[in-house]
Amino acid sequence: MVEDLTDGGIGTDQIKAEFRTTIRKHNNWISSLTFNKPFQIKGVEGFGFQIQEAWLDFSDRDNPATFNFPRNYSFRPTEFGDTTGAGDYQLLWKGFYLKRAAFKLPGQFRNNDSPTQRVSFAVNDMLIDRTGFSASVRARECFESWKS
Repeated sequence: MVEDLTDGGIGTDQIKAEFRTTIRKHNNWISSLTFNKPFQIKGVEGFGFQIQEAWLDFSDRDNPATFNFPRNYSFRPTEFGDTTGAGDYQLLWKGFYLKRAAFKLPGQFRNNDSPTQRVSFAVNDMLIDRTGFSASVRARECFESWKS
């Protein structure tokens, strides 16, 4: 991995990933991964990635500190093992959670209305769990404005 600069160029700063995990029992753990800077993958130059707080949550006691269900997500505790109908339901949620990710396309995909901005997509509060995929998704600089 190499640093992804705002203009799509390759920077010289080192890309670092921070990995943390908490294990309470073999089947009750939570792990996170965050990168310090936006990056490109060697061999796929021009495509930029930024990952903030990717989590694997397999714990009934913890959720990521900044955990939020996406808007319109319907959490059903019984699908995650609750049979009592009591307690902090949100802690029962298990799956993959991504606080924020951004993806930028190479410079040749720039919008003529904003030639200095790369086309980008962002995902916030993404969940992948036993009910499927849920997220808030945003696209920027994808289309030129219509002019008369």
